[in-house]
Amino acid sequence: MPAGGGAAELLGAYTAERLPQLSHLDAHLLYSHGRSTSAGPEAGSATHDNEAFIFENAQTVEYQVGSQRVASQIFNGPVHMNSSSYRPRRANTTTYESQDPVAHKRQRWMSDIYFPEYDSRRHYVAPRESKTCDWLLQISKFQDWRKVSQTSIQHDFLWIRGKPGAGKSTLMKFAWNVIATDVQPRNVLAFFFHARGQELQHNLEGMYRSLLHQLFSKRQDTQKAIDAMPEKLSSKPDERIEDLRTLFRDAFSHVGNEPLYCFVDALDECDDELAQEIVDLLGVQLKDIARDRKSVLRICLSSRHYPTVKARGGRSIILENYSGHREDMAQYIDSKLDLEDPTYRDQVRTKMLEKARGIFLWIVVVVQVINRDDEKGDLHSILKRIDDTPDDIKSLLDRIVPDVAPNESGEGDSFWLCMSWIAHARRPLSLDELYWAIVSSNPDNSWEHWSSDLVSRSIMERFVTTASRGLVEETENSPQIMEYIHETVREYFSNIDSPQGARIIANAAFMAITKGCSFYLLNAPVVTYLWKHPDASQSTPARQSHLVAERFPFLAYVVDHLFYHINLDPLSTLSNSLLDFPLLTWILPWLILSEGTMNKSRFLYGASLASVAAMQAQDEPVAHGGS
Repeated sequence: MPAGGGAAELLGAYTAERLPQLSHLDAHLLYSHGRSTSAGPEAGSATHDNEAFIFENAQTVEYQVGSQRVASQIFNGPVHMNSSSYRPRRANTTTYESQDPVAHKRQRWMSDIYFPEYDSRRHYVAPRESKTCDWLLQISKFQDWRKVSQTSIQHDFLWIRGKPGAGKSTLMKFAWNVIATDVQPRNVLAFFFHARGQELQHNLEGMYRSLLHQLFSKRQDTQKAIDAMPEKLSSKPDERIEDLRTLFRDAFSHVGNEPLYCFVDALDECDDELAQEIVDLLGVQLKDIARDRKSVLRICLSSRHYPTVKARGGRSIILENYSGHREDMAQYIDSKLDLEDPTYRDQVRTKMLEKARGIFLWIVVVVQVINRDDEKGDLHSILKRIDDTPDDIKSLLDRIVPDVAPNESGEGDSFWLCMSWIAHARRPLSLDELYWAIVSSNPDNSWEHWSSDLVSRSIMERFVTTASRGLVEETENSPQIMEYIHETVREYFSNIDSPQGARIIANAAFMAITKGCSFYLLNAPVVTYLWKHPDASQSTPARQSHLVAERFPFLAYVVDHLFYHINLDPLSTLSNSLLDFPLLTWILPWLILSEGTMNKSRFLYGASLASVAAMQAQDEPVAHGGS
């Protein structure tokens, strides 16, 4: 490795020895950065079909490999003009002309209604604690709804309701598992609303598209409902919803007499007007369809108590009214609360159950508080702590949340750094990403004391639990991500009318995140690590990318989203930040994580840094593979 030398020399030396196939790129990168006049993604776009690129440039480009489209004409070969970037999108290579027109139309609609997160929320709902939720199977309302026989009704509607944090989603997931075990998978559909997710995960369009995609995939005979629809899904929002509404009703009219179960969870995570429409659709309109077509439909819905949304007919289960729910909370206390003297258990359990009033989340949070903070361990101090604890979730969170916030320089304690990252990360973070994000955002830390080799998973788990006061947890399903322990917690921190909500969206929170990304990128010794690693000298670019991602777990996020966060920081301007930012410290990790393969990269090397920043600020989040 060369002694001394500036960033350009370092990049040149590294690419010449370790990425020889890219050794010519540094000049193009620097030259493009210095000469480009494009202002962002409007300067050019491209489509990606197999390995060929077609670019549609509104301005000239400095260097480009592929095909240039100007005024609808295509010119192949290098283009020596100005800046260009592309959004990778794999073209559908199916030859529709050779297909049956009906099959072509159905395939197009299946593609139009699909979205990647259509069934993801159910997987992330916390599974039940051992032996909890079994009481549901003994309730006559659930038994009657579940049962299908010659004498049972064709359409049955079950509505599970409870207070915020009562445990409705966990119970719904349990019920879904029970039914999915009872019947064939083709006979069970589910949509779990997710207010913390992408827009389609918590609106009416997303519900329609998810349930329709599941239905068409599992019961292909129902795809005949598509035949009466327009050629493709409308691009206009109002027309699109109406198309989906019509298709939804028609599709369910083709389900036949084989029983079909449909679960819709967390209806309260959309607004009241849409909630009433969904209740009418599932509880009334599908009932009429089932009666007319002699279909067997079972609908299960869950929500908080709605003062304004009404349902005609059907069955209702109020969670906090059932002794089985109370017994589940008692079992959780027994299994999770650390009590040195077991003789205390009955008194503590009774006191906690009285105070919780059916809210499972209250039990979860208070158990964590007692386990973390109670050092004396005597009965009187524990009972006094429970007595002093507010019995509603908002007041409880007011008590837990520290009266500390990031200061004007974007500095703050670990709690607010953790909450800021959970609230404002471009995509959900893994445990190790969140750990390094918090550590990097704390100005009291220095890189010399860091080593991922010395930080075990258990250390990171304890750190995040302590930093978040137990309000953030890791999901159990793959990919494991960090999120608030409950929607109620997200609502608490999203409430801009509260002091806590105002703090977390304050300028200082954005500054802390920007500083954390910049600090990690500027201090991570990526080149030094690869230079000294015994396997790196003969490694392929893919192997080098793996080594770097493993050693620097937060690097891929920073590379992909640094400029997005700079753009959000209201105390800095994007143009000034870009002028001040050392470009090569971003380019090199980007090249390594891209495995040196430009057609896999997020941006072409003809793009200016301003274009990269604008693309990151406007595009959907995208991550390097494996991050």
